[in-house]
Amino acid sequence: MDCRRYERTEKLDQSDINHREESFDLDWGGLDWEVRTAVRARSLHQKVVLTIQFGGAKPVADNWYEFIPDNWLGLNYRETLGRIDIETRRLLRPFLQAQVQPDIIIVENEADTGMLYQFIGADGKMQLRDNTNANVFSGVATGMATIWPKCAGYFKQEILSAKDELAKEGFDRALTRFAVHTTGNPFRCRNTFNHIFNNHPDAESVYYDRDRPRGVVEAVPESLRRIRLADLVDVMGFSCYPQLPKDGSRKAFDQSLLQLAGDLKYLQPGIERYGRYDSGPFSGEFRKQVLVVEFAAGTQADIGVDVPRQQKFISQFFRRLAAYPWTLGAIWWEPGYANNNWYHDEGSLFRRSAWDQSRQIWTTFMPIQTVHTWASFAAH
Repeated sequence: MDCRRYERTEKLDQSDINHREESFDLDWGGLDWEVRTAVRARSLHQKVVLTIQFGGAKPVADNWYEFIPDNWLGLNYRETLGRIDIETRRLLRPFLQAQVQPDIIIVENEADTGMLYQFIGADGKMQLRDNTNANVFSGVATGMATIWPKCAGYFKQEILSAKDELAKEGFDRALTRFAVHTTGNPFRCRNTFNHIFNNHPDAESVYYDRDRPRGVVEAVPESLRRIRLADLVDVMGFSCYPQLPKDGSRKAFDQSLLQLAGDLKYLQPGIERYGRYDSGPFSGEFRKQVLVVEFAAGTQADIGVDVPRQQKFISQFFRRLAAYPWTLGAIWWEPGYANNNWYHDEGSLFRRSAWDQSRQIWTTFMPIQTVHTWASFAAH
């Protein structure tokens, strides 16, 4: 679930449901509804993966969902850290008070270029707070990855605040793992992984320009600079939406999964370098793991991808993940989102079934056989 900056739900907007669902614009309610969903999931013995997202959206071009909240625009870097602390606690606390401790907390959604760095300029267009000539060593609030010490500081603050809130509410902090999440664009996962796990030892304190150190970014508090983000991040997460295979051959499947295979192979030495836990709640498991946070692969009649071929492709995908013991699997993005144009209306694991003429809505959705294929891997 994606825990954004919502307040308590007063009333759901149920107007024009069909059109809005097709456009990813349904009203999912507020934080209270998210908590209720988590409580239900826990009662069914399901895992709870919670994304805490601060970046917002604006109705302009180049919307990467990392617009700085309007009431934060006048804050400097350290003041923004304070707001991240306050808001992390505010968003997490209701889950904990409902006795739901997230299994994984994800820091931002697909945040491979940073966190909280977009704003609307005087011209009404998107602007970036990443002027590396003027702002690197200033107190300007930006979480653009090009100024890595500042970006890493935002990520660290969110994780540390969540850990502290877990302890304050009486939970064992060790039972919640923390993840970063990148898009599925080429090399974004590898680039973020390198920033966190394969960087210069002092890269979260010193600004590097083309591998040349330029000085300490003192806008980031020393208490944060002393901590390594690699010590706080347990899970490397990324999205994966592969191109559907052109035919049913092994070669076509391999081609569609080429980037996934490359990313896993690239991550392997870095992940395995940390070894496994030898005691505690995760004894025997790898200290660092990988999760496909968003995944989907639909059907498409015009290129011959029917349900049987989809099932074979999904099986091949999960077998690729299972070959590496440090992968946690993949979360299907909105598997029940049947009344939607995702993957040509075929991206979910359900299809429209019954139309209610009086209410003018689809009231029944039926699963396709791929649900069983997906579930068979989830069971392991």
